[in-house]
Amino acid sequence: MYNRILGVLFLLSLMNCSDSLPIEENTKDSELEINELTDFKLDWVVGSWRDSTLFNGKVTFAENWNKTGNESFSGEKYQISNGNNSSSTELGLTKTDGKYYYSIVEGEKLTTFIQDSLGENYISFVNTTDEFPTNLNYHLEGKTLSISFSGMANGVFRSAAFKTIK
Repeated sequence: MYNRILGVLFLLSLMNCSDSLPIEENTKDSELEINELTDFKLDWVVGSWRDSTLFNGKVTFAENWNKTGNESFSGEKYQISNGNNSSSTELGLTKTDGKYYYSIVEGEKLTTFIQDSLGENYISFVNTTDEFPTNLNYHLEGKTLSISFSGMANGVFRSAAFKTIK
């Protein structure tokens, strides 16, 4: 008789716990949050962006981006000095297996960055090699696109940031 009472109390406590902790719902909410985070689009990067600060008053940095597919973009970056454009560097941005990859092609050299974090109008990348820069960030605030990079170069930490406008 004592064992039956304990058994009934045990079952009642399990039923009570299952009512207060809907495990299935919590799992669905977590999955929804993860899916919402991975569904950010990067269409805001498309356009011709120019450094609005005129670096040292002499050089303007520029980036141009085009959408080439559902989750892919191609771009170029270059400098404008005394009205002349420097040679451009090819840029790429592609989503593969749920992450964005950012590539820079300079001559024969390819450097790839992997998405580190992503939000609405924000993306950051990390370069897993020992090359400079190791961190790269794009952040759109209103009509201004901030581009920053940082990392170790020849044993010294270096960073730069540009505020660009269309």
